Amino acid sequence: MRHLLDSINWKKEVEALNRQIKEHNSLKSKSRALIRLGLIYDQLAIKFPSKRKFYQKEAIKYFRKCLSICKNKNLKIRALNGLSIVYLHQGKYDLAEQILKKALRLTKSIKYLPAVLNSLGNVYKQKNDFKKSLYYYCLAFNKAFSRNKDLANII
Repeated sequence: MRHLLDSINWKKEVEALNRQIKEHNSLKSKSRALIRLGLIYDQLAIKFPSKRKFYQKEAIKYFRKCLSICKNKNLKIRALNGLSIVYLHQGKYDLAEQILKKALRLTKSIKYLPAVLNSLGNVYKQKNDFKKSLYYYCLAFNKAFSRNKDLANII
């Protein structure tokens, strides 16, 4: 995924996503917009350290709102993964791990499994549990590889 803040006017995108949430009746459409907002605010927290706490609070708010209205498992998994990343950036590794394990239990589709496994690898790396970290990174790679056979032609 390209960096969310590159080549976009993020303020206009935030406004458009908030309009989408208000105007659309589809929970799926609202959930996607809420996830996107969460991701944007998480990136803003990284880009603007002086406002980090505010932007992280906003990211958490949008991910939680998505989780409260969303019925689609894949979107819930994406919201949980995004939420865990914010907590990882805050140094709340145990909470991030707990959220990712919940996402892992929801994951039936291989589509989002590599992202969740990779995020778990990041959590364990931050916890200095390099054996578990490597295990989850390898598992994420293997799942991604098995999902996309074209990787075999690249490697």
